[in-house]
Amino acid sequence: QGAATRDAVLAALPTAATLVYGGHGQHDGWSSALALAGGTTLTVADIATLPRAPARVLLAGCETAVGARDGRLEVGLAHGFLLAGSRVVIGATRTVPDAAAEAITTRVLAAGGPSVEALHTAQSALWREQPAGDWGAFRAWVR
Repeated sequence: QGAATRDAVLAALPTAATLVYGGHGQHDGWSSALALAGGTTLTVADIATLPRAPARVLLAGCETAVGARDGRLEVGLAHGFLLAGSRVVIGATRTVPDAAAEAITTRVLAAGGPSVEALHTAQSALWREQPAGDWGAFRAWVR
């Protein structure tokens, strides 16, 4: 298995049914990006121009599902996947602790993988167990 560089990820995404990303996200409109191996990044533009995107996507990183800031709609990473054809994209609307991203990922995968229902199941369980957690930061965008 090779490193998850930009070129390797771009080559693999069109044939993937599901993407689970755990790492650092940065929101900056069309320049929003996911950090990848070798100091490379995957931007919204890279994602939106894919010939085909995974149907189900879980982006366990900060600011991977930002849709608005300061009352204004903004393009972000989740939008890139939706534009490329993904059916559901789960991500965080703001900065979240690594432990929260890991907990959501574990629970969503245990509930069947990225879907609205799996996110709801994961958030409900985590709210009961850790009510002080920022579970509401995670949202599902659907197409």
